[in-house]
Amino acid sequence: MTPGLPPARLGDRSLFPDREPAAYLAHAAVSPPSLAARRAVIAHLGDLARRGAGAFGAAVEQRARLRSKLAAFLNAPEGTVALAQNTSVGVTDIALSIPWCAGNRVVLFRGEFPANVTPWQRAAALFSLEIVWCDADLWRTDPDAARAQLSDALSYGARVVAVSAVQFQTGHRMPLRELSDLAHAAGAELFVDAIQGLGAVPIDVEADGVDHLASGGHKWLMGVEGAGLLYARRPELHAPHLAGWLSHTEAFSFLSEGAGRLRYDRAFRDDALRFEGARPTRRATSRWRRASTSSRRSRPRRSTRTRTRTSTRSKRRWWSAASPASARRTRRVARASCRCCRPRGARRARDAARARGAGRGHVVPRRVPPLRAALAERRRARGARGARRGG
Repeated sequence: MTPGLPPARLGDRSLFPDREPAAYLAHAAVSPPSLAARRAVIAHLGDLARRGAGAFGAAVEQRARLRSKLAAFLNAPEGTVALAQNTSVGVTDIALSIPWCAGNRVVLFRGEFPANVTPWQRAAALFSLEIVWCDADLWRTDPDAARAQLSDALSYGARVVAVSAVQFQTGHRMPLRELSDLAHAAGAELFVDAIQGLGAVPIDVEADGVDHLASGGHKWLMGVEGAGLLYARRPELHAPHLAGWLSHTEAFSFLSEGAGRLRYDRAFRDDALRFEGARPTRRATSRWRRASTSSRRSRPRRSTRTRTRTSTRSKRRWWSAASPASARRTRRVARASCRCCRPRGARRARDAARARGAGRGHVVPRRVPPLRAALAERRRARGARGARRGG
């Protein structure tokens, strides 16, 4: 309960005074933030505006409290939950950090939302994995056939089974406990994309046997976009491929403990916070883009129009200075190298040019003779005219 705000009650709209629809039923897509969520965001921005870097410590403590609450919400041990930007980031972090071996198999389900498919496909491409497909909707229509299909896929061995807690197309709640039992019996681990169900249906990672989980906070958790979580039962076994300075142990020591503490060989943390070290904010990214764009705009530009006129003028002078025989030869080359009628192969181009002759109306060749040759041709022409006059 937030001080100054009424408690949340079913059917009470007082926490959503700006919501326009009479009945909002799209929380499975995006939940409108409540007054409590909006005030929390505004309070954080206001603290940064007032204190700047002085607000960093309070933000770190707030993040730690949030991780503890999320761990309790999932019935997960402390240190196994990390904050992520959204479900896709959480799935990607897990998919790229599992210690894979070439040839490991990943079981995916057709009908899943792409956020729980694309990261595993990328992991398969990067680590030479094999993807095995099962039918997700079969668990709704024929559970016995679905169980047999998954058992057959796992009989050849698998490393991970990735499934959504609730299917986005049908709303069917998947039997996580049964899936985890089948996966663990085959030596595989269960990954759960929980965003379609977390907050609406109970998910207990211990009771359900979940090994990995990722979720965003903007659906049934009724948070804001850009705030999510991931869970790893054994985070110390993961090698974070997307790591940053906060992924290391004693990450702040070189800032708070004086000189001589700056090191680059510190080990990674052994908890889930090793996943949070490489998360640049969207604001920082947009600021970098604006800075790079402004620097490009500040560079002096060379006039394209002047450059085009100069090259055209040079070509015109070369054409006027050339002798008739040279012009005919150049037109043959131009026709042979024209994009619209150029035959393939150098010999075919030469034969075609000889057969067609020096036709007109084709593209001016890109490779014009060098200016030095054109000037030499002009000097020879002037010398010939001078010799005739002198004779």
